[in-house]
Amino acid sequence: MVNIPKFSSILVFGDSLVDTGNNNHINTLAKADHFPYGRDFPGHVATGRVSNGKLVPDFLASILNLKDIVPPYLDPNLSDEQLLTGVSFASAGQDIYDLGCRKFGVGGLGPTGCIPYQITIKFGLIRKCVDYENFYCQQYNQKLMKRLPQIQASLARNKIVYTDLYYPVLNLLNQPEKYEISSPKFASE
Repeated sequence: MVNIPKFSSILVFGDSLVDTGNNNHINTLAKADHFPYGRDFPGHVATGRVSNGKLVPDFLASILNLKDIVPPYLDPNLSDEQLLTGVSFASAGQDIYDLGCRKFGVGGLGPTGCIPYQITIKFGLIRKCVDYENFYCQQYNQKLMKRLPQIQASLARNKIVYTDLYYPVLNLLNQPEKYEISSPKFASE
């Protein structure tokens, strides 16, 4: 078994891959609090997230024994305990460092040229990745990895860890049967 270091909270910053949004607290007609949203969530309950189940931060929080689901920061029902053990922000950064956060995980880009929408825009029904988009993602990730040690050196007493998303996702796309996925280059229903 892997020895997992002790963490007191998880604070999530990012794009729609880690924060699918939740507008339950906003007066709007566009809601995600009904089927099919949440169909793969525990109890098959729609939570207001624009997704059908848990996200990577939820699984990570579970592995770290913090919580099963990372709630949105703007949730008006957020308890003090939930806030202390972790929330998902739409944006921030320097503010959270100023408040004392010293351990950061920074995810690189995945192969965006393999996103079903991008494939469809470029090739229609031909299901192959858009190579030049993936090339730019790899270039970005290399520059990010090169820059992170400089950022870490400029901030006192912190630890920044790069997380590779590109190759694990590419592996999933190239070997979908290994992960019991039928057609990863098509948008799911």
